[in-house]
Amino acid sequence: MSCDKAYDAERIAEHYCDCMKRNEAIKDFAKASQICDKLIAGNRYIKLWTVDMNDRELDKKISDETRDSINLFIGEFTNYTKAHCCRETLNCPL
Repeated sequence: MSCDKAYDAERIAEHYCDCMKRNEAIKDFAKASQICDKLIAGNRYIKLWTVDMNDRELDKKISDETRDSINLFIGEFTNYTKAHCCRETLNCPL
């Protein structure tokens, strides 16, 4: 696991939740997510998750250690958003 700021999943999720709330995602999810997704798109773990791990050829190039870090980051990010802004992210537990 990395010690750099990019890995701070909780801090990034907090900014994402704040953005979704500020942009009234409950009223217009598409608009809010378009704005807020740009906010987190630059994070290297988000990029690796959304691009490389979803492409069969690029996925093969990711080391197991990197894959573990990505999965841990995404898990922490998702847990935070479920706990703090699930209505805005349409990700509330059933």
